[in-house]
Amino acid sequence: MKKTKADHEQQEAFAIMKTIYHNKMERDGFHIFGELVSNKLRNLKTDYARNTVEHMISNILFEANMGKYDYPPQYSQSRPQASLSDVRSSVCTPITSPSLHGTESENSFPPSYQLPYQIPSLPIP
Repeated sequence: MKKTKADHEQQEAFAIMKTIYHNKMERDGFHIFGELVSNKLRNLKTDYARNTVEHMISNILFEANMGKYDYPPQYSQSRPQASLSDVRSSVCTPITSPSLHGTESENSFPPSYQLPYQIPSLPIP
């Protein structure tokens, strides 16, 4: 029996459908995550943002290939944990000037927005 053009087109359509089916079956979580990342990159507003994010992702993948993320970080139990009060006393100094209790016209913010601690200035290198 001689193949007609319709038979050839039917076989071609079947081959395409078979390929699509196999490709769909091979999709896994990595494909889906890749599509999510690509959609988010497409929706960034500027080329600068897109290029910066692509660069950061590339750096993370490079670090992963070099073994940086092969093992979870190890935390030492013997190291004491600093509490919030330790951080406040070592980093912040109390404001003792009367401007904290002054009127709004004397301050740039109303007293309810004033912090009870002043963060020290760090020297600029």
